[in-house]
Amino acid sequence: QAFVDSNDWTQISSAKKSATTDTASVIIDTMYNSDKEVADNYTKLIVRLGETGKQSAEKTITKGKTYDLNITDKYKAKGQTLWLYAKGNNPKLDCYVDGTFNAN
Repeated sequence: QAFVDSNDWTQISSAKKSATTDTASVIIDTMYNSDKEVADNYTKLIVRLGETGKQSAEKTITKGKTYDLNITDKYKAKGQTLWLYAKGNNPKLDCYVDGTFNAN
């Protein structure tokens, strides 16, 4: 489980690219409240690649769906490391998440 702050960008994953690609994919399978209890009413996150958003634009995602994030040109090459950052969709609710991040 990775912690996601409700108001600030939090790094939740990273991956080194093994191929040159235009996108990275992310899916959030489960969301938990701040007590680490499954929270079915938590459904959305805002994600981006890179601490300052230089690896991709922000995207609001919904739990249970796979999303492709368009990688900026500088970070598309094999061997680049991508960092997945997230923050909560509701500024009052910190959470924890489980999911998959694929940089290739």
